Amino acid sequence: MSDRGAADESAGRLNVGCYAGHRYPERPEWVELDGERVDVVEIEKEWREEDRLGFVVKLSDRRRLLLYYEPNDDAWSGDLTE
Repeated sequence: MSDRGAADESAGRLNVGCYAGHRYPERPEWVELDGERVDVVEIEKEWREEDRLGFVVKLSDRRRLLLYYEPNDDAWSGDLTE
């Protein structure tokens, strides 16, 4: 597991812990929101775009989060969804 990710949540950047098997990131396992670590309980959707990876995840507190990983910046960003 890796704990890579940017720390400036106010700008949409997040700390995200991932399982990293043969590639990073293989799947997000937790995110830090409001200074607290929240587990990812389900990956509802994942896809690859030209410059980033996308995930829609369900969190242990029942919120959903749209996550993007941008490998060129080695940075995560995200927004809560409905």
